[in-house]
Amino acid sequence: MISNKVYIDTRTQYAIDASYQLEMGKGYKVFLGVKAGAGTKDTDLEALERITTVANPSIATKGNALYPVFGFGALLKSEKFYLSASIPNVLNPAKFVDEDTFIGSEKPVTYLLAGTSINTGVFGTKMKPFISTKLIPDGENQTHMGGTFDFNIKKCIKHMPISKVILVLCKSCHTSYDTNRNNLTALDRVVNSNIKTNNRPQPRK
Repeated sequence: MISNKVYIDTRTQYAIDASYQLEMGKGYKVFLGVKAGAGTKDTDLEALERITTVANPSIATKGNALYPVFGFGALLKSEKFYLSASIPNVLNPAKFVDEDTFIGSEKPVTYLLAGTSINTGVFGTKMKPFISTKLIPDGENQTHMGGTFDFNIKKCIKHMPISKVILVLCKSCHTSYDTNRNNLTALDRVVNSNIKTNNRPQPRK
């Protein structure tokens, strides 16, 4: 169940998800998913502040509605590549309500995603770039590109000579010790300076 509230509108979706996995061979797998359920929209018309009581054709007269939800998606995945496509809801809610002003037209939106995994060969690190596209009917499509960088610190330490690991740790500890010692020395000078200043004889008025 997913529920969102914006101003006087509350939209809730009740759905059941199911998925199935297929082994394609050569390390490829296909995941198929489907979603079915219902959605509701409740509008608190009494909370809407109006200047006049004259009927407005742009404002719905009913405060709630029920409409079906059906979506599906597919994912092709291997060790170094994946590709997916999904449509969260293929049914336009506007076709299942009495008033067009209550729910605007929401044509099915398609999501596309593709990515890969690149082994850099350095201590097991991997680069994982991806690209995603949102296809919006009667609107401007959206495309995003990004990526992640995985760093395996265990492999890094494993391949590094133990003497270097100890040396790095010792240098880190020594640097921290020197920093703290310098700070304490500076603080001690300030305190001593204040003590000397306060102990000086004050001039007679």
